[in-house]
Amino acid sequence: MVQSHLWVSGSLVNDVGGSIVGIPQGQGAEPEIGFYTWDVIENQLVMDRVCAELFELPPIDAAAGLTIEVFLDKIDEITRRRVAKAIHDCLVSGNFYDEEYPVILKNGNVRWVKVVGRFVLNAENEPLRGIGTTIDITARRLAAAKLTRQ
Repeated sequence: MVQSHLWVSGSLVNDVGGSIVGIPQGQGAEPEIGFYTWDVIENQLVMDRVCAELFELPPIDAAAGLTIEVFLDKIDEITRRRVAKAIHDCLVSGNFYDEEYPVILKNGNVRWVKVVGRFVLNAENEPLRGIGTTIDITARRLAAAKLTRQ
């Protein structure tokens, strides 16, 4: 069976076996994907609206560019070390970056994100720019935790 999805007027239209089901965005629909770029030389991380919202950063500031440290401050200290090491390892190796981690929100809640990216290298294989995507995986993490408890 072929299953297709289409966004129409803010709702996900799901075509399953000939029946159309509309799911309003934010109510069981797939989360939006955020995009970022990081100018490694200037240490300017630029995020789109989705990415900024996932990290509770002002979208205007994120669009103008923030330092990587502002982003890292949204992650708890223990996880921050792991994430910083993963970023460093990718900078050195040129490999893809693929990490999942919790973001601490202003209200004390936790949002899980999956961040995937890679670096653009110059002729000497030195990193110039990081590019990638961010997605909210909190619902998936909560569902997995619930299954583990059962």
